[in-house]
Amino acid sequence: WIPGATYGKTHPEFFAEIGGKRIDPSGGKSALLLSEQLCTTNPALRAEIVKNMVEYCGKHPEIKTISLVPNDGFGWCECAACSRLTASRGPGGPYAVSAHVPRADRLYQDLVADVFRQLRRRQPDLRLTFEAYINYCAPAPGFRLAPGLGVHFAPYWRCINHALDDPRCPTNAAYWRDLKAWVAARGGGEVNVYEYFMGVNFYVSLPMVHHALVFREAAAYARLGVDGLMTQFQFGHWTAYGLNYCLMAKACWPN
Repeated sequence: WIPGATYGKTHPEFFAEIGGKRIDPSGGKSALLLSEQLCTTNPALRAEIVKNMVEYCGKHPEIKTISLVPNDGFGWCECAACSRLTASRGPGGPYAVSAHVPRADRLYQDLVADVFRQLRRRQPDLRLTFEAYINYCAPAPGFRLAPGLGVHFAPYWRCINHALDDPRCPTNAAYWRDLKAWVAARGGGEVNVYEYFMGVNFYVSLPMVHHALVFREAAAYARLGVDGLMTQFQFGHWTAYGLNYCLMAKACWPN
């Protein structure tokens, strides 16, 4: 919604401040994009996102759902306003890879909530989805999923040797607590799980024997009250993980 090639020179204040300087964003999709974020507390930025969303959907009236998802990686803004939101949440915990990376749930979800409110005033039939991922996996205190708002919960660092609801696995147990918190925060919105049954890049198409656990996890999601299940899909991993994908469909299909 805020491409660097368009806004990098004209609105540098829209982009993250790192080490006292605004980043110079990449012009397109590249490896450099992985840790380039926006200055999410900037009110003008938020208004521009909403404007661009409304214009885009006006040109494509068939679209009923759009997403507001950060770039991959970290690189969160360190300006005074953004830092107040990250400081209140502390370090990112087990999902952040490095201890110095802050939790960005409040910083990101504050943006989501504001954009959603503005969007509903201008286009009330449009649904907005967002991500719960790496260092913003949990709902921030007080955040609610209003009708028309949906979260895609992505347990990226999950352990594939245990089911996500297995309390014996400390990694998955943390994700399961976050997922239950999202279900509890559902105030008419949706909770969908964005799984990695089709692998992530660092699996490099190595074998992932996860077939039986797919059925256990699909059943656990249904019992918890999750609304939907999707998986990352990469053609390059099809031969290694395609069976997981087919079994996920079988596990989710009603008897």
